[in-house]
Amino acid sequence: MLVGLPEYVAAGEEYEVTLRFDAGAAAKAGFLLSASSGAFAAIDDFVEAKDAEARSAAPSPPRGGVAVWSVVWRAGEDVSDIVTFRAAATAANDDASPFGDKVHFRKFDVLMRTGED
Repeated sequence: MLVGLPEYVAAGEEYEVTLRFDAGAAAKAGFLLSASSGAFAAIDDFVEAKDAEARSAAPSPPRGGVAVWSVVWRAGEDVSDIVTFRAAATAANDDASPFGDKVHFRKFDVLMRTGED
């Protein structure tokens, strides 16, 4: 779930965005988040951000089966009507094998506010 984005976003505005991921019984979790426009900024040491991508700085254990990461996203000045966010989150069993880990993908769309909205 991506929390913190309203139905409409305004060009140049900043939004604190939180990615909440139900990691189940995973020992570690990580993520990659991208946006079709705008730029991310890290707000703590658990996230690295560059331009339109943000990722977990290192795999970390979920608390109570839920992994949570927050970033700031600034909407671009010149964007289309829709901004698409793509999230990939990994739930890993941390057994150092290529088996048992799960990667989850999700797409989120928000609309840009125009003068007519």
